[in-house]
Amino acid sequence: MNPNFIPPLMKQERVDIVYQSVFIGLFLLMIIPFVILFLYNNPSPEDFYYAHEAKINTLWKDLKDQYRHGTGRYFQNFLLYLTPTFGKSFIIYKAVGFSFFLLLFYGILVSVNLLAKTSVSMREKFLISLVVLYSYLYGMPEVSSGIYWFGGLSAYSSGFILIPLFFQSFLKSENSVNRSARIFYSILTLILLISVIGINEILAILLFLFTLFLNANSLIRFKHFRFKYLLMAISAGIFLYILVKSPGNDFRLTQFPGNRNFYYSLSGTFNYLHQNIISWLFKSPLLVCSLILLPVFAGIARGSEHFKNNFLSHPFWFFILWFGVLFVSIFFSFYSTTVVLNRTSNFIYLIFLAGWFYFLFAVTRKHFMKLIMDSYTYRRYLYPISFVIICLFLLKQNNINVAFEDLFSGSAYNYNRQLNERYQAIEDCKTDSCRVDSLLNIPKTIFYKDITSNPALLNSDWYGRFFNKKSVALKIQHR
Repeated sequence: MNPNFIPPLMKQERVDIVYQSVFIGLFLLMIIPFVILFLYNNPSPEDFYYAHEAKINTLWKDLKDQYRHGTGRYFQNFLLYLTPTFGKSFIIYKAVGFSFFLLLFYGILVSVNLLAKTSVSMREKFLISLVVLYSYLYGMPEVSSGIYWFGGLSAYSSGFILIPLFFQSFLKSENSVNRSARIFYSILTLILLISVIGINEILAILLFLFTLFLNANSLIRFKHFRFKYLLMAISAGIFLYILVKSPGNDFRLTQFPGNRNFYYSLSGTFNYLHQNIISWLFKSPLLVCSLILLPVFAGIARGSEHFKNNFLSHPFWFFILWFGVLFVSIFFSFYSTTVVLNRTSNFIYLIFLAGWFYFLFAVTRKHFMKLIMDSYTYRRYLYPISFVIICLFLLKQNNINVAFEDLFSGSAYNYNRQLNERYQAIEDCKTDSCRVDSLLNIPKTIFYKDITSNPALLNSDWYGRFFNKKSVALKIQHR
């Protein structure tokens, strides 16, 4: 036997390890600017409002006032009033934003682990998670509200952090042999369910539908209801009602004339799906990123005994479920506010990505697993071609190269410096109504909102309250 002979399977594994390591390095490199930019992140005027209210009131009073006059999102409100907006340099605000970013990645990794279990290596799970995060950062409609602004983090990112933990806890409550462990995870599942419902209306509706599905499935398969499922459905229904029927929600919805129009919302939903799905698939590197994951998905499918007789492993049924989740999410946005805000589009886009990669796994498992696993030639050419195409996509305007530009052009550094100078100028201001300089060369990645030259607007009022002034507005520019 030739001592230099390398079996084909070992060759494939070597190719996979080398190229997967290269892609992990590439995606980490592309994500680094977003991490560094947290150093230059600063609160928005709305953050100053919550910080001021938290300082002068008890948490319970703030939550009651927000429920009556603002929104029924009780868990989001809880996070908002545990505000990280304090101190002169707002180091805690920057650190909390970075922590949410890490937790978002951890939530993606937990989701991948629930899918893969022990079928593939930690390296391959890490690669899938990085591909999802990279795809999200590349194509998300508004980076500032999705990654850096605490209001967006509390309303949307917190949901994507808690949802994987909810399903992880739920599965442990179903599969634990130990009775004490089942009880513990059942209680934890219920706590997480109630928490997630209080984050935003879309998640609340989706989780309520999930609990109804559990009960319907139990009745059809086992001819009876399970107490745990009934408790989950009743709890979800009660807290969804508390969320939707808050006086604050009723008032907020009056700010959107023409809402609650069924046909307008239906038409808007189909148009949104048509326009954005084409953009997400063909104007971003999503398809080529998907190709490099096919060997990993094939490996997961090969060891996926836990997917036998699971209707979600069938591509057709999962596609129906995935489309239904997207449809409900978008329709509710149009129905309640007549538009899909950028921060909501971020949320919907991440739902799309999660569904897309699972759908790809289901298709691979159903139709292409043996072909991909046995094809050394396919994998040998797939990786270098994919690498080149991903790099070519970086040449067009996108969130990744904008983040690099904000970082290396100095605009993020100057933005942070200008704001520190503004904070000092407000402290030094001897009057109740202060005027400050406009910000120059604003970094698109981390900038969310600012005050204007009109001191009567809420943004100026919120700024003023935080700094113990009547109002803070921009200097009027004379031409």
